[in-house]
Amino acid sequence: MQGLKTSIMTVRPAILALAILSSCCHQPCITPPPMATSDQDTIAASIAAQLTAVPVGGSISGSYATVVTNTYDKLTDNDKALYLFLIAIQCYLNDGKVGADIAKSMAAMVQAKWAAKDTPGTQAPTSRSSMTASIAKIDARSPAVAPKIHEILKRVGLE
Repeated sequence: MQGLKTSIMTVRPAILALAILSSCCHQPCITPPPMATSDQDTIAASIAAQLTAVPVGGSISGSYATVVTNTYDKLTDNDKALYLFLIAIQCYLNDGKVGADIAKSMAAMVQAKWAAKDTPGTQAPTSRSSMTASIAKIDARSPAVAPKIHEILKRVGLE
């Protein structure tokens, strides 16, 4: 009995330490990819904070659209901007904040924003096949984020 008591007494501090470490060191779900400059890193971190703060109740897609509209063009790397906003959608899905249909419409909206910025002065692709062909440019241009972008787009049903 004494040995059991000793074991419990040594395990409890370890569990407490683990609980403290996990609560203090929790990584946010919406983590921006590294940008080209520290200024862009700062902007991306600010956008990630805004996306994290999007309220769950009411119109999450409306709040998300507002953040996209007000901040997307502040990032100079269009592919990484798309990826950052898709990360947010993935986090919302993982956390149960949005369902598949809302996530798909949010992703389509930010994908259209990406396409419009990618080819200024032209009509953004409207069909799924033309959008997929347009997104394929990311593979050559941004190999570090391209597979992750494709993964999220597949998850929401846009690829």
